[in-house]
Amino acid sequence: MKISEYQRGYQDAAREMITWLHEEAARMNDPHARRLLNSAAFALGVRINDEENKRAVEIRGKHNSNRWKCRHSLDRAFTRTAALLP
Repeated sequence: MKISEYQRGYQDAAREMITWLHEEAARMNDPHARRLLNSAAFALGVRINDEENKRAVEIRGKHNSNRWKCRHSLDRAFTRTAALLP
């Protein structure tokens, strides 16, 4: 089954967040903090693999939203404006 670019981006971002949470947990000295971060990573992994969540992501990916285009335009305008400042 082929997934959309939106779904791929969602999954990749979630995987990066899970990896980051585990890495942060490994740096912690406090065992309670480690358990908390590892639990959060586990819960995120469960959530992204939930069928209901997958359907919701698929539906959001099918909407023709100009939100990204607007954000991209705003970012370009800000960069150009910032470049003009001394």
